[in-house]
Amino acid sequence: MDNEPLISPEQLNNVLGYSLSEDEFQSCLQQAKFLQPKVGKFWQGTEVKAGIYIVLTGKVRLLDDNDDLIATLESGASFGEFTLFSDADFIPYAARASVNLQLSFIQYEPLLLLINKYPLIRENLWEKAQSRNSLLSKSEE
Repeated sequence: MDNEPLISPEQLNNVLGYSLSEDEFQSCLQQAKFLQPKVGKFWQGTEVKAGIYIVLTGKVRLLDDNDDLIATLESGASFGEFTLFSDADFIPYAARASVNLQLSFIQYEPLLLLINKYPLIRENLWEKAQSRNSLLSKSEE
């Protein structure tokens, strides 16, 4: 983990919609993966592990299945929340990396512990997934 940009407690708390304890934050941080995808499409919502991605630097453009832009995300924003709710019928989307994109990926397992412990986190991530899904359903019309 040396020399890798880390997610801050504020960024993680903002994404989760809940303030974690220092121990919970450190546990999440230890399991987070640091990614630097190449410019271009790097993530397809139909073929990914469940978890959330948090933008550290650069920009991510989210695309519908016609490759139309649905959102541009910058530092502190997250995507992939819908992957945490496999029983829901969310519309998958893709992500395209900009130059110098750096992400932190938090897998489903550590998130599941927090979601089960704090219903507020589940509600917040569900609302984010719903909100993004409503953008996708509008783009399909």
